[in-house]
Amino acid sequence: ELFVFGYGCKLFEDFEKAEFMEQGKHLIEWPGDDSLLIDRYDGRLLFTDKSQFEPSGRPSVMTAEEIELEKLCDEERYLELTRDLLEDEIQQEEEMKRFKEALSSDGAYNAVGFGYGDQQQGEHIQDQDANEQTSMQPLPKPEAVEKFIAPEDLEVPPGMEIPDTAKMNAIIEKTALFVSKQGTQMEILVKAKQAGNPQFDFLNFDNWLNPYYKHMLKYIKEKRYEPKIQTQPESPEQQEEESEQEDSDDEYELHPLLTASLK
Repeated sequence: ELFVFGYGCKLFEDFEKAEFMEQGKHLIEWPGDDSLLIDRYDGRLLFTDKSQFEPSGRPSVMTAEEIELEKLCDEERYLELTRDLLEDEIQQEEEMKRFKEALSSDGAYNAVGFGYGDQQQGEHIQDQDANEQTSMQPLPKPEAVEKFIAPEDLEVPPGMEIPDTAKMNAIIEKTALFVSKQGTQMEILVKAKQAGNPQFDFLNFDNWLNPYYKHMLKYIKEKRYEPKIQTQPESPEQQEEESEQEDSDDEYELHPLLTASLK
């Protein structure tokens, strides 16, 4: 429906002012051409040389890249005519939750809980005894770092840098798989959501792992490479930590359907 409303106003006849405007006495000369009279608020006053706007004489022919870019611009211009952006935003949030679920399913990426540094002094003193007892316990063994070896079917070009560890490759692989299914728009969303997270620096064009990510994304889209997603069981400590995070803050709750969507 189209709803239009307005306000009433009074019109006053001023014949002298009307004649002044009709004769163009309110116009001024343009600095680049005295014969061109324009209004003093005209944007052309910002330019003094009109030669830069003269046609080149060559026909304007758009390249294939420019045509494709123009199509993308038109799609963005008239997006709200065919799609519900609010529904799209909700869907994107759901997909992001599923994406985080997939990343954490094999232990390659785990969210870090927020630490409140403004604890009261009394609580700090009460926790000192517990901390001292905990410090006497043996520290857990450091997690073994698995060196990454690129699979042959990925056909990594000579000289292209690859991740140092299998853990980092798993993050890149799942991100590429997610973007290949959801579209480039989701890559932009992931990049915005994970801004400042060094594990996702490969999404930046100037990062040394970005060419590898783009190569993997291309091969996945072309069905030339199929990621082998492996799920590792979580340790009891990780399960307890994730359970506490889910109970404390529903905003970061991960959607349970992501693992199924990636199988």
